[in-house]
Amino acid sequence: MVVLIAIEINGGPVSSVTDTGGHTWQRRTTAGADPFIIELWWTTSVAAFNNAITVSLGAGDSSFITATAWGISGADTSTPFDPNGALPYTGTSGARSITTSNANDFLIHCARLNTGNGTPATGWTEIQDNADFMIVQYKIVSATQSALSVDTGGETNNGSTADAVQQAGAPVDNLMPQIWM
Repeated sequence: MVVLIAIEINGGPVSSVTDTGGHTWQRRTTAGADPFIIELWWTTSVAAFNNAITVSLGAGDSSFITATAWGISGADTSTPFDPNGALPYTGTSGARSITTSNANDFLIHCARLNTGNGTPATGWTEIQDNADFMIVQYKIVSATQSALSVDTGGETNNGSTADAVQQAGAPVDNLMPQIWM
């Protein structure tokens, strides 16, 4: 299982992510412009993930933090991310596009919104209904993607990441999210 957490903060970047199971967390992306930042962190777990997650803030300290964590069963735990050179795709505003090298991917889009709550893009599923200026959405695909656009339903954003987690083993439809709130 690949476990991810999208973290929205005001201020400096996250200094670390830890959990009670002792997994090693890595920062995948940082998007936006200080102080409006969204980060994507990840780890892998060979067993069920039943751990409390702790986010430690850096020197900028934050007056605002929101996080959404989820796991993807069936993902490749040795090389989790699609190897396409266009990924991850980060930016400070507007829609993102996703181009993949693999046919069977779990597409991710995390955006820090300017106001309120966004709406999932057409064909995408929101992981958590989060009214705290963030949307995290996914789409499972079975064909390679070329510049697949993903947005926030008309809501403007000031930082977002688009990425893809690849499936482990032979192509079968077994990528499934496991969401914790």
